[in-house]
Amino acid sequence: MSKKNILPLVGASIIILIIYVLLRNNIIPQVQVSDQPIQGGQVTIALADAVAPSWLVVQTETNGTPGPVIGYTKIDKGTNKNIIVQVDVQKVTPKLFAMIHEDNGEIGIFDFPNNDMPLMYKGDMVSELFSVK
Repeated sequence: MSKKNILPLVGASIIILIIYVLLRNNIIPQVQVSDQPIQGGQVTIALADAVAPSWLVVQTETNGTPGPVIGYTKIDKGTNKNIIVQVDVQKVTPKLFAMIHEDNGEIGIFDFPNNDMPLMYKGDMVSELFSVK
């Protein structure tokens, strides 16, 4: 094969590799959680996919909307599984929101509502409503 024929193949291979790397690292933020009892003052969130180091926050539910924060924990960029969040059992409502909040402001310090706001994706908060017993 001549150099003239190899160069387009090499170029196409590089483009395919770049596209693959970009798509592989493209994280779609999400939260997955099942209905569950509160055990030892904790809830377990099955999965949280985060686009950057973030907070997984548990908030009460009032009329279908998120209420006060009753627990939170730090999560890493990428897929986080079986995340345990300590909650204030005195403030628990029958349904709770598990939600990703950005880590803005002072990194590593949860500062909501001043800086660490809910992560928005396609115009919606990245959250999941679940029931507790």
